[in-house]
Amino acid sequence: MLHLRTTSAICCCVILALFSAPAAAQRADGAPFEANTVEELARGLAKEAFVPPQENFPEPWASIGYDQFRDMRFRRERAIWHGERRNFELHLLPTGWLYKYPVAINIVEDGIARPLQPDNALYDFGALVGQPKADTPPIGFSGLRINSPQPP
Repeated sequence: MLHLRTTSAICCCVILALFSAPAAAQRADGAPFEANTVEELARGLAKEAFVPPQENFPEPWASIGYDQFRDMRFRRERAIWHGERRNFELHLLPTGWLYKYPVAINIVEDGIARPLQPDNALYDFGALVGQPKADTPPIGFSGLRINSPQPP
């Protein structure tokens, strides 16, 4: 059974990822985060009209098909909190194929929410996609997966 602290951390990560602003609107230096931050964000969003996100990701990622998308793998050793002896770790999911709307994912540490920066080094792109060139823009995040680490 997960401890209350672990469950709270998971909930905060998921809620913050879901309610965060579009990826392009995030501040790189971080923002204060308190217990009521998610509630305030939700209240503010509820008062505004829904504006659908724009498809906002560059080539070559915009033209990836099903087989290519399935060939991309998150590098487990790059997981958030990997090797820190927690009951879980976060795997960041890439944009592409059906997942065309990048989202910002923030990690809260010491009361500050800091956005994670997309990085092509987080993924093994497989033979169907091939390793991106140095000047290829980073693939954005479409979400996250919470995994329980497998014992060695």
